[in-house]
Amino acid sequence: MTSREELAAHRSNPSCASHHDKIDRLGFGLGKFDAVGRFRIAENGVALNATGTLPGGTTVAGPAALKR
Repeated sequence: MTSREELAAHRSNPSCASHHDKIDRLGFGLGKFDAVGRFRIAENGVALNATGTLPGGTTVAGPAALKR
């Protein structure tokens, strides 16, 4: 499973979902970086999806769009 898939399963717990609903979508914009900041294009053989949604609803794809 990719990190995004693992987080989706984790969010199925209501007490976890309330926290993750606030941070995951924004954090997905940085999804092409691993936990120590190394750039990567795939995880477990699956291309990474670095699309996230900002609190106002704007969709961003990757760190450059997140920075803008």
